Amino acid sequence: MRYTLICLVTILSLQSCEINKPETPIVNEGKVFVTSNVDKAEIFLNEVTTGKFTPDTITAFATGYTIKLRKTKYFSGEERVIFKRGEVLTLNIELRENNLKRNIIFETFSNIGCEECVIIDSTIEQITNNFISSEIVKVTYPSKYPNVDDIFYLVDPIEFDNRFNYYDQLQSNSIYLNGNNISWPKNYKQIEHLVNENLLSVTNFTILVFDSLDSGPGYVASIFIDVFDTDQIDFNRLTLIVLVVENNIVFDEPSESNEKKIFNNIVRSFFPDFRGRSLSNIGKKGRHKFFETKTLNPLWKLENLEIIAFIQDNISKEILQVGSTFN
Repeated sequence: MRYTLICLVTILSLQSCEINKPETPIVNEGKVFVTSNVDKAEIFLNEVTTGKFTPDTITAFATGYTIKLRKTKYFSGEERVIFKRGEVLTLNIELRENNLKRNIIFETFSNIGCEECVIIDSTIEQITNNFISSEIVKVTYPSKYPNVDDIFYLVDPIEFDNRFNYYDQLQSNSIYLNGNNISWPKNYKQIEHLVNENLLSVTNFTILVFDSLDSGPGYVASIFIDVFDTDQIDFNRLTLIVLVVENNIVFDEPSESNEKKIFNNIVRSFFPDFRGRSLSNIGKKGRHKFFETKTLNPLWKLENLEIIAFIQDNISKEILQVGSTFN
């Protein structure tokens, strides 16, 4: 009887130990080894950085994710992948080098009564003449300061005032390089350095611009925007601004205020107005087409007209790409 009792206690003790033994936790994670044709591309998981760079392994809960790679001067790349529990998958994402060059636009504001504006205009023209006309363009918006009777300004004062106020300006002698204000005075070399810096930056857009005449007195602008990458771009902030500019406007006598009688790249009007066209509905890769028509002013010389189009961020004011009918 005593032997039987001891055996029974022993059996119960063993059963008790077996019941209280901790269970092995089930690991519900998977791993993906991310590679690329480019080393040190930053790895993002559902738009959140992992703090890792290619090639490397990332671990995450076993479900579906979008893995994205980003690297300066490359277009982003992404793939949808499902992490499998307890497995290590391999994912290779190819990145394409971004060789798109961002063109430059100088925007100046001038008035026939502004003597300093003549110096600014001359300096910018010297710089632009050293580059290909398709790479860098200059435009001048007429303004009402200091002489409200400026003949260029009176062509469309409301539109010009709105562009002037867009940059929150207080005076006419201002220069903007791709939407960024350049404090004046700066010498030729300083501005040229800024130009070269900007020409080294890349963009995700190209713009082609063509002009033509319709069957009536209409001047037609045809704009083709190619989007190569939408990563980190808020299209709700972007606007397409289209300008009509006239070159080689010559007067018989120079202005009494600034002694100038030949004017180039004077903004005559906007397509369709100073607000431009919102790009909020083009947030995808590919080609997007825009067509605008403007009634020609009989005082404008058709052979001297050019069209300039640019994409501008309305929050930062930065201009992301420029296109024109200049050769």
